[in-house]
Formats: sequence, C-alpha cells, structure tokens
Amino acid sequence: MGHERRENAFFQGVTPTYDAGYTLADTNFRSVRTFRSHGRLSKYDRWLVLEVRLKIPNSHPTLHVDGNAYDLSHLSAFAVPVAGKGREEGTDLNVLVKFSNHVFTERTMHGQRHDTVDHRGTRRSFDADRYQMSLRLPDLIANAFFDGSYCFVSKDFSGFENLMLVQMENGDTWSVVFCFEPLADAVVLEVLSTHPKPIRDHHASRRPLVFYARKCLFGQHRIPKN
Repeated sequence: MGHERRENAFFQGVTPTYDAGYTLADTNFRSVRTFRSHGRLSKYDRWLVLEVRLKIPNSHPTLHVDGNAYDLSHLSAFAVPVAGKGREEGTDLNVLVKFSNHVFTERTMHGQRHDTVDHRGTRRSFDADRYQMSLRLPDLIANAFFDGSYCFVSKDFSGFENLMLVQMENGDTWSVVFCFEPLADAVVLEVLSTHPKPIRDHHASRRPLVFYARKCLFGQHRIPKN
C-alpha cells in the first residue's frame, strides 16, 4: 500500500430526527460526525462499514502559531447520507467528507517559517483568511447536497482536474476545490483547498454535487478522472 494507510471506520446507525445538526458516531480509530439533513432520515438497522484508504487525515490537531491556539476540530471528518441516491433503489448515498490542511494553510515560500506539513510532507504556513473560511466549510459542504448547489470541473496550472464549488464570503469569491474518491458502497469527498480567486470558467458545464458523487460510486474511480 506504499505510504497510504488503510482504516476501517464504523459509523453508528443514525436515529431518525427532525433536528438539523451534527452527531458523534463511534469509530474504531477516531470520532466521525454524522450529518443530519433537514428532514427525517430512515433508520439504519445495522452498522455501516466504510473502508477508507487514508491520504488526508480524519482530523487535525490544534495548531499553535505565534502564541495563538487555533482549534481545528470543526474540520474532523463527517458523513452525509443523501437519501434515495445510493446504488440500489431506495438506498442512501453515503458521503464521507474530509479536509486537507490546505484549507487553513498556504505553501511555505523560501525563507518563510512553516507551521505544519501536509499529508504529503510538504511544508505549509498558517493562513488566517483561509482559517476563517474553513469555519463555514462543514455546513457549506453538507448543505450543498440538499440545496441543489452546482459545481464544475476546473484545471489547475499543471492541467490536473478537480471539482470546484464557488461561494461568496465577505465580498470575496472563494473557490472550494475538491474531488470524489470511491469506496465499495460509498464515496469520499476530499476538500483539497480553498482560496479566493476570480471565476474564470464562465462557460463551464455545471452539475449538482450529487451527480458527480453518483458518477464516482458507479464508476468506481476518482472524479474528475485524471
């Protein structure tokens, strides 16, 4: 498996509820939050088993920068069950959402102090603006599956494709960069980065997040496929 680690995450059954919010679920390794949608969820009568080849961690420790402690517990992995969108008719599509530390850091420049390293070992420096934006990311991503948010495929400077969701925050246009990775009966949404940038892909074809999630589930390959 090389540098990749395999982790079996067992998500406890979701109790039906009308309350929006997050609940904690027991796992073999770490706590993983389960998202409650705005509405009634069907009750799971068994444990949902997700086998995850980890590249991006499920959680991030508190980051200490210049005497300040930045809590990162809001970036712990969580699960979003999307009702009726699973592989079989009447089943849910389960999405595990994880965050790279690129959502609160930037690449360390030559001569600049680094505050942490990413999952590949690359040096990263804390970015206050990205950190503030990261506080909204869990709700933003979870709600995007239920409010019909659209995203599109975008290429970086090296020609590598990712998905992009555009949001406005404090007058800035923020790009949320992510991809989907397949599991046997679920998918992982990996949030790779966030940063303010102009919208360049004005004519890009936009589709709902759930379209790309289901494409990943049925195709059993990364979306976008590079």
